[in-house]
Amino acid sequence: LLQPMVELAAMMVDACDGTEDDSRLDSIEVVAFHEGETTHIDLSCSCATDMEAFRRNPSCERAARRVGQIGGRLQTDDMAGTGIRARLLFPAREVRG
Repeated sequence: LLQPMVELAAMMVDACDGTEDDSRLDSIEVVAFHEGETTHIDLSCSCATDMEAFRRNPSCERAARRVGQIGGRLQTDDMAGTGIRARLLFPAREVRG
């Protein structure tokens, strides 16, 4: 689980190059919570980037594959244009054991 999270965090650092005010990285936040029958692990940052390029990045594809191998799935979005969120989703029964 740690490897895909590290890859996604590194991608966020790379995507936030700081050439424009809205692309400067302040921090990366990690939040984990249960919602219904799903466990969420969200990595997010407040810099804007090209989400399609982020998704096509081989590191993102590799992270999605690794999350899938352990029974989860990866979702990415631009938080309504305010940043990057990578959400790792797992069935709660897999996490709670």
